[in-house]
Amino acid sequence: MSISERYAALRAFQNRNFAIYTSGNSLSLIGMWVQRVALGVLIWKLTESPFWVGMVAFAEAAPIILLTPLGGVIADLYDQRKVLIICLSISCLQSFMLCLLTIMDLITPEWIVGLTLLTGITFAINQTARLTLVPKMIPRDILNPAIALTAVIFNMARFIGPFVGGWVVAEFGFAAAFGLNGVSFISVLVALLLLHLPPFVPRERTESHPFRGFVNDFAEGWKYTFTHPSIGLLILMIAIGAVLVRPFPEFFAGIADVIYGFDPQDEASLAWSVAVLSGAMGIGSILSGTWLANITNLSLLRSLILPAILVNAVSLILLMIMPSFWLAVVVVGISGIAQTISGSGSQSLVQHDVEDEMRGRVLSLWSIAMRGGPAMGALFMGLIAGYLGFTIPLIAGGVLSLTIVSAIYYRQRNMRDNPANQEV
Repeated sequence: MSISERYAALRAFQNRNFAIYTSGNSLSLIGMWVQRVALGVLIWKLTESPFWVGMVAFAEAAPIILLTPLGGVIADLYDQRKVLIICLSISCLQSFMLCLLTIMDLITPEWIVGLTLLTGITFAINQTARLTLVPKMIPRDILNPAIALTAVIFNMARFIGPFVGGWVVAEFGFAAAFGLNGVSFISVLVALLLLHLPPFVPRERTESHPFRGFVNDFAEGWKYTFTHPSIGLLILMIAIGAVLVRPFPEFFAGIADVIYGFDPQDEASLAWSVAVLSGAMGIGSILSGTWLANITNLSLLRSLILPAILVNAVSLILLMIMPSFWLAVVVVGISGIAQTISGSGSQSLVQHDVEDEMRGRVLSLWSIAMRGGPAMGALFMGLIAGYLGFTIPLIAGGVLSLTIVSAIYYRQRNMRDNPANQEV
């Protein structure tokens, strides 16, 4: 048995499309994390308000929650590569707008929220198109390794990007960080143009009226998802963990300030603390993603999701009570491991289980859970933290996630194992 046959991850890198796309996307992801660190530090510096931090997260989340279903329908109807190119080009312009406003000293919390809203709109449309494009780029037998490796690359960017972002902010300022992200979009746009993909064949629609057609398509996707024997429960558990636990990285700047004593007026120090926390999460995610990339046993993958969600909830509780910053860094690293297992693992299972004609709409619901959930949670936690501080709402989120996810899972398992308990 050759090395590439033994290690599924190597087979993925030998695929031309995957190699090209990941190369271009890697640079863009680093730019994204540079901008996220800069925005997190800038909004906290301007306001020192958990409410405004939550508002930025909500501005990104609201379109994801409201428009991702539309993105799922679009991904099933139109050429996914063209959809991605249009949306990423708009996001590129958004970064340059942030850069220009900062240079002109016109940047305000309202501008940040408004431009973040634009980012959320474009992401809501392009995310499902990107996920739907994956099975067209690569053979099915390397789908799980490719998804896991994509998570590894994402989290390598999460590790590298914050440190680059912290350095850029400290040495050159916020405008340079936003401009760097704008330039980084060029790499993924070029990669998309170079992919060899099968010709796009549009799906025929039975409903000619656009609005009724969208409603019918979405309703069909919703019904399929939540009557499916495995996909519906999986997305539900992911959504609960996403809303109640995953928002905490949005508050890294505030946690570093309020709980661990980093001065918000010392930009370099605060940016460094956020970079360390983000980097620790990235390292944990890289380790778990590399391991996941060589798992081809779907039964093993299914068995990992619930423990990962629960470990992530426990990590959040521990983060809020750690006596030192460096112990908090370790806990965040463990959270990174758990988040990648639950996130990448659930996406692999959904991609494997879903029928091709339903892929865009089902993955749009998964995207709402994974991306919209954390931002919605961040908004509500930010509102509560404005009155009670960070500790109570974040610990409560961890406890609620542990309780609700466990109850749903074991109730479903009991109903499955005991047919007499099910309603007729």
